[in-house]
Amino acid sequence: MQNQQENKHTWEGTAGTPSQEPPSPQKLRCFRDILGIVLSLSDEEWRTLTSDVPNEGTKLQFACLCTKIITSVCKSAIQSYLPTLICMLGMEAVLRAEEKLEKKAESASMSSSTSTAPSPKHSAER
Repeated sequence: MQNQQENKHTWEGTAGTPSQEPPSPQKLRCFRDILGIVLSLSDEEWRTLTSDVPNEGTKLQFACLCTKIITSVCKSAIQSYLPTLICMLGMEAVLRAEEKLEKKAESASMSSSTSTAPSPKHSAER
């Protein structure tokens, strides 16, 4: 069996290619989770997973491809359901929910980038 680093055939156009903008915290968490799963696969599990793939790539490339697929499906689902939600709930409710999600994402990214010691602001809120 070929070593993955020696493999000439790879998946093209994956999320591993440079992009114009930095990935969102959600996309980074998604990639981290997928990569953890893929890297924990045994050699036998990896061979089974890629046995029908004509251009076997590396586990990193596979994780990038899976992340790209998941984020694309999520964006499509949101774009499909958002107009219906706006009609059902009204625009104000959707905007409030969006604001809450943005605040939650900001606080999650801030907490993951800070040290383990809580800041005075966060300890006062608890």
